[in-house]
Amino acid sequence: MNLNENSVVYSGGIGEDMSFDLLVQCKYKCDVLLIDPTNKAVKQVDEVKQYYNNKQVFTGGIQKDYYSCIQSLHPSLDKLKYINIGLWNKNEDLKMDLKIDLKIDLKIDLKIDLKIDLKIDLNIDLKIDLNIDLKIDLNIDLKIDLYF
Repeated sequence: MNLNENSVVYSGGIGEDMSFDLLVQCKYKCDVLLIDPTNKAVKQVDEVKQYYNNKQVFTGGIQKDYYSCIQSLHPSLDKLKYINIGLWNKNEDLKMDLKIDLKIDLKIDLKIDLKIDLKIDLNIDLKIDLNIDLKIDLNIDLKIDLYF
């Protein structure tokens, strides 16, 4: 196979691994059309660009040796062209089973300030009529603590 900078490579199904496509582009300096309609491919293409532009890490399910396969490469990102279509031998709509992973992080900070004002009026009327000829010295210390 004689590939060069004028060649076009059609790569179908990149998924989460563009290492082959990156190697081909670097070795032959050719255009590589990346064809894959999946969400994983969209994310992979974006993360490859971010990796080479800003050295950002990959968040997808990449293989363990992925970094070692691509870290020494210097691809021309403008020659990698993503096409969001699928390849099939008929012109028809296909039903695809999609797996959706949904992660929800929920944090609830709840602060309740509760103030209760309680007022108790206690009125005691006491009337005592005594007719006793008796002298009584009466000292009463009364302490009432009410807790609710």
